[in-house]
Amino acid sequence: MRQSLPLLLAVSAILGAAPTVKADQTLYWATSRSIFNDMGEASFTDGVVYNYKVEAEYSGSDVTIADIFNIKSPFLSETYPLRGRLSDDRKSITVPCLGYDIDYDIEAYTWVAQFQDSQGPFYGVLMAGNVGYDGAINLIDELTFDILDDGSLSPRTAFGIYCVDPLTGEGMNFYDYYLSCQLSRMTNEPRLFVSDAKIEFSDHYVAQGFPSTVTIEVANLCLDELECTATVSSDQLSVNPASRTLQPGVPKSVQITLTPQSTGLFQGEVTFEAGGAIATVVVTADVHDSPDYSAIVKEGDFSFTLDQKYPFVVVDELAGIAGPLAVSSNIDTGTSSSLTADFTVPEGKVGILEYGLWAQTRQPNAVKVECDDDILINYMYGDQDDPVDLSQSLPLGAGEHTLTFTNTTTIDWYSVGYSEAPARCLLTSLSLRLFDADGQGAVATTESLDFGDLYFDLLPVSKSMTFDIINVGAEPVTITGASGSDNFSVEYPEQAAAQLESLQVTVTFTATALGQFEDEVAIHTSAGDVKVRCLGGGVKLPYDYTQIVKAGQFSFNTSVQYPFIALNGKAWNSTATLDAQGSQSWLEATFVVPEGETGYLQWEAYNSSADFFTFMDNTVFCDGTVVTLDGESWEFAGEEYCSSWSVAGTEQIEMAPGTHTLRWEYFKVFSEYEGNDRCTIESLSLTLSGAGVADAVSQKAIDHIEYYELTGRQIASPSGLVIRRTVYIDGASTSEKAVIHE
Repeated sequence: MRQSLPLLLAVSAILGAAPTVKADQTLYWATSRSIFNDMGEASFTDGVVYNYKVEAEYSGSDVTIADIFNIKSPFLSETYPLRGRLSDDRKSITVPCLGYDIDYDIEAYTWVAQFQDSQGPFYGVLMAGNVGYDGAINLIDELTFDILDDGSLSPRTAFGIYCVDPLTGEGMNFYDYYLSCQLSRMTNEPRLFVSDAKIEFSDHYVAQGFPSTVTIEVANLCLDELECTATVSSDQLSVNPASRTLQPGVPKSVQITLTPQSTGLFQGEVTFEAGGAIATVVVTADVHDSPDYSAIVKEGDFSFTLDQKYPFVVVDELAGIAGPLAVSSNIDTGTSSSLTADFTVPEGKVGILEYGLWAQTRQPNAVKVECDDDILINYMYGDQDDPVDLSQSLPLGAGEHTLTFTNTTTIDWYSVGYSEAPARCLLTSLSLRLFDADGQGAVATTESLDFGDLYFDLLPVSKSMTFDIINVGAEPVTITGASGSDNFSVEYPEQAAAQLESLQVTVTFTATALGQFEDEVAIHTSAGDVKVRCLGGGVKLPYDYTQIVKAGQFSFNTSVQYPFIALNGKAWNSTATLDAQGSQSWLEATFVVPEGETGYLQWEAYNSSADFFTFMDNTVFCDGTVVTLDGESWEFAGEEYCSSWSVAGTEQIEMAPGTHTLRWEYFKVFSEYEGNDRCTIESLSLTLSGAGVADAVSQKAIDHIEYYELTGRQIASPSGLVIRRTVYIDGASTSEKAVIHE
């Protein structure tokens, strides 16, 4: 695509070109003010001011002026000097130019620059004329510079660069337009230029004990090279480099750093001296208390670097997460906040870096974690309202390391009302554990696994989580076995892990009844045992889903975050009509077809959602329902269903003996809904080939029966609505609701 250049008016002119001949030259220091501000917007008051060197060659009445424009475009391929003539009284220089006309040949213009992009070359041509307050340019056919008494040049009018396509002659837009330009003639008298004579750190968060740095430019306005040195009025100020050689008219970058030792107002000066010329920079800053990041460090030594604009701040609690927390502080569109931690793993050691991290973000915003320039996390897929746990452990070898957390706000969804909280990164902990590199050992990346609560109905329900075993020793590590329990089972790989390599362990929690479960899982390795505490719970369903059952017995399960609602014989997703972009609300029904029988499954379901659409001959799924039966899924929504009540699943499905699971899941892809935004289920039935009604569990020999209140408390004398738990002789158990009459 063509370079996007700010367009002021659809008029233009430009300069012809000839090769530049290097000869004795007169040097000028230019100070030009653009009509465009740093946002690319036209403005008569806050346009960008450029300072740069301009070279001119005088040969009789001919004058060649090079680099009259400060062009920094990445598409620039060549520049052309202006060619003008001295007046008879040698008090002015006139450069010809003409206004834009699509019929002009490109050679007719006065060329200033050639640009090159993927579509080919285009030219920047000279135009001149003052700009009225209505934005109109009074074009003239020549640009005239007055020669002042000291030899400096002053243009009589504004002038700029207009871009033209050489093939079509079409005008494109303005690259730049200078409302004013002063060309001060450089002499042998030592003079210094500084781009900022006053530094206030107004766009920095200056904190006690943390360095804040700004970069300015220093230039030598003398025709001779000068040795320039910098001195400071306070030891809280430093300059890099403190001395350097400056060539005539060539600006050099200099960093000025303030490391304040106390809070409040700081005032100081930096003085540049070269050949007797002096330029002074006044430095002031409002110094804040420094964030105490040590509050989140659990183990190890870290050196923190403060973000100079939007530092992470330390708070006691936020978004329901207990503190102390280090939290990104940026909110506005187009901002970022970062925190950098430097640390060292000593020689002869290996380290395990661990951090507790939560993200509240949504596309295109992102939370990024980098270590030694490697991207560990680049997360942007949440809803920004509910924090997402991104905590991680990382094995590291000896050496110096840098860890950076960055929160980028590309669009401020919070201020416009699309999110309940700003996009942010929340850091809860940071630790570095060190181990002898020539020793033997294996460590887990977590001390505990909290499975949370699972909804328990008639059949056991399960959830799996993983953690890593990291080899921190010199010898390979293998897992030789594991000790779990009835409620917490373990799976592990058989291969060996070399030093700093990991073995992933899977723990599955199975809720077999209502109540809380806690146990310790031991992983037996060739380097010793690793123990992890496991917790989980079985809780009653939030709704009575049996009201949607027409025949048969089913064990139900549903999403903890977005459960299906059940009322008046129907069930539907709780995300209906909510701004819950990216959410999934689901309901599962598990049932058993006994051996020797054939089951016939049937239900009625209705979908109403946003329309699907076709892209490159493919149907693209939007909001809608996905139905899964024993792992096989199909999309129960589409162009024929969308934005109207639609029926699916009314045909009987033949089921073989065994345990089966039917799942309805409503996906919300869009932030704004259409239709009724839901999947509604009713009339669920399972009949058997023998005309019987299927039970949820097979018949087995019973060992004993237990009774519980709906709260989960076991009772000896049941009465009324209770939970009946049947324990079989093989150790398995089932639970169901029952009404016991006294």
